[in-house]
Parts: sequence; structure tokens; C-alpha cells
Amino acid sequence: MNVQLKEIDRTNYQECIDLKVSSDQQDYVAPNIVSLVEAAYEPDLYPLGIYDEERFIGFILFDFDKKINGWSMSPYQ
Repeated sequence: MNVQLKEIDRTNYQECIDLKVSSDQQDYVAPNIVSLVEAAYEPDLYPLGIYDEERFIGFILFDFDKKINGWSMSPYQ
């Protein structure tokens, strides 16, 4: 497995939107489309695609938390 993180852009946003979590995880994260919209309007949110080689396998939304002066998972998820 060769895992890479890539910026979400015009070339892969639809893959990100189409990616779904299992039914038992749906109560824990927002749909990816919601996270992408939030990231478009919140300057400290950074959406990234998780890839194995060229295959889109996951999504993560990071934010820079000024309170801890470091990176964290976004509270918006």
C-alpha cells in the first residue's frame, strides 16, 4: 500500500463526494459534500483526499487550531 494525501480540487472533488462511509459510521462524520462546502468558506479548513496509489480511498478534513497552535481534525466533521 502506498498511501498519499492529495488536495481536493476540480479533478477529484466528485470522487470525494461519491465516497461514502459504512452505515454504522454515518452518525460520526458529516457527508463529504458538507465538509467541502465548509472548507470553501472557512479559511483554516483543509480537505485532503487519501489515496492508495491513484485510487481514492478516504477523506480527511484538517484545521489549524489557534488555541493549541497546531493541526487537528476539524470539529466540523
